[in-house]
Amino acid sequence: MADPAPLLDTAKPLATKPRSAPQQALLKLGLVRDIDLALHLPLRYEDETRIVPIASLHDGEVAQVQGIVRACEVDERRRRQLVVLVHDTSGELRLRFLNFYASQLKTYAVGRSLRIRGEARSGLFGREMVHPTCKLVDEATALPQSLTPVYPSTAALPQAYLRKVVASGMARAPLHELLPTDWMPPGLPTLHAALRLLHQPPPEIDAEALEAREHPAWQRLKFDELLAQQLAQAEAQRVR
Repeated sequence: MADPAPLLDTAKPLATKPRSAPQQALLKLGLVRDIDLALHLPLRYEDETRIVPIASLHDGEVAQVQGIVRACEVDERRRRQLVVLVHDTSGELRLRFLNFYASQLKTYAVGRSLRIRGEARSGLFGREMVHPTCKLVDEATALPQSLTPVYPSTAALPQAYLRKVVASGMARAPLHELLPTDWMPPGLPTLHAALRLLHQPPPEIDAEALEAREHPAWQRLKFDELLAQQLAQAEAQRVR
């Protein structure tokens, strides 16, 4: 993965050296400065902060489980697919990959520990997930402490890369308050606090308010946008 640091200069555009595909995608999205990245807000979130037992999965539920690989093989009987069988102390789960690479046979070798997130369903042989997200883990692999943001992106810009550069942009962006305190509606957070929460919301947050964009953090950004619009209109009127 290319180093995202050259993309995050707040004073000048991207470096002139050859750009990787993700860097070019950032440029096309207008994500050039730190402040651009800080204001690139998530579309939705995924909860990777907890693991549920395999036996507790229900049809249509999107959940995260963790298990040990019991079998991994290519099934040639119908459509060629990679089938991985994992288990935890509560039961077994079958993973199906209709499109896969030969290297995945080694990655998902018997005995490996996988953290798996996907939509559960009932198959012919029990519970299964089709094309879930899988991550190799061990006993020391900690769970995330915040919800995982999913950002507007393109095929050339993987979410993992985008999350990394957004976090870097947030750490460097000038997010100090410009508005007098008495201008702010009561109960709204600072701009920095609002953006930090939207990029890394804690798992106990009011998910409905967050998804509906009614959380105070969203209200703060809406206030700033409306104020900027009104100031622009007032300036245009003054010029006329």
